[in-house]
Amino acid sequence: MALYIRRRNAIQRSCSYVFHYKLYVKLLEDGLKRLCDVRTALQREVDAAKTQRKMISPDGSRK
Repeated sequence: MALYIRRRNAIQRSCSYVFHYKLYVKLLEDGLKRLCDVRTALQREVDAAKTQRKMISPDGSRK
């Protein structure tokens, strides 16, 4: 009986991934957009610091 329940739970979990894949893809796309926005903002700061001849550390913070 326990084996049946474990198999059923595994099947339900697998089906859940299939039924919710659109949600997971949307969450990944949203995360990617946030990362791109942060990258763009950081690049603007780096460009501005270069224009003003400021030192920039490898982690992106100004010295």
